[in-house]
Amino acid sequence: MNLRYLKPLIVIVLVLGVFAVLFSLFYGGTSDSEPISSDRIPETIEDAGFVHSGEALRLEILGGSTVRYLVGEQLARRDLPNDAIGVTGQVEGLIVLDGSGAIDQENSEIVVMLESLESDEPRRDNYLRTRTSIGSPEFPKAVFIPQEVSGLDWPIGEGDRLIFDMVGHMTIRGVTNPMTWSVEALWDQGVITGQAKTSIYFSDYQIPKPTLLFILSMDDEIRLEADLLIGVSRR
Repeated sequence: MNLRYLKPLIVIVLVLGVFAVLFSLFYGGTSDSEPISSDRIPETIEDAGFVHSGEALRLEILGGSTVRYLVGEQLARRDLPNDAIGVTGQVEGLIVLDGSGAIDQENSEIVVMLESLESDEPRRDNYLRTRTSIGSPEFPKAVFIPQEVSGLDWPIGEGDRLIFDMVGHMTIRGVTNPMTWSVEALWDQGVITGQAKTSIYFSDYQIPKPTLLFILSMDDEIRLEADLLIGVSRR
């Protein structure tokens, strides 16, 4: 072929090749492209978060939440006092807030399954179930009925730091007493994460203090803490 006619043909081919590459980059996909992770695609408006304008809310405790007790004790095998800590991940419940931010008591309840409480000492766990009946078939759970929130700004906003008290009644071993939890939390992308704290005494719920050979002494106060994941949705 005459070189004079070949040069324009080469130029045309190169131009078409460049155009094809650009078209692929801007409009096409490749087998090596990384797919969007499913956890980045919200399935509902609640999953993506929403602007709260004062409507009633449904707060549901999610998996991954934990509740623990902490009691100061002096063990025979240790020189210094330490905390006995028992933890359970079996906590579930629902808190319903009406349009004014008040708790709907008829539809709000939090349940902690005490039968799954575990510490670092099996003898302590066995004592709780057999001698105090906590976590036994007779008293397998603790139930908290929230009644009032104090100090919560309403409406709440995405990204807000939430600091408030939640007042209600706690039932343990068939004994019911008033209880106030101090809560610090953050609402982000449809989920509230935070911690709640309160304290009780053995005598409040007629709980006998452990009398085991390896425990020399134990505080009267029981500190309760909850690490919470709470899903937020419109009621």
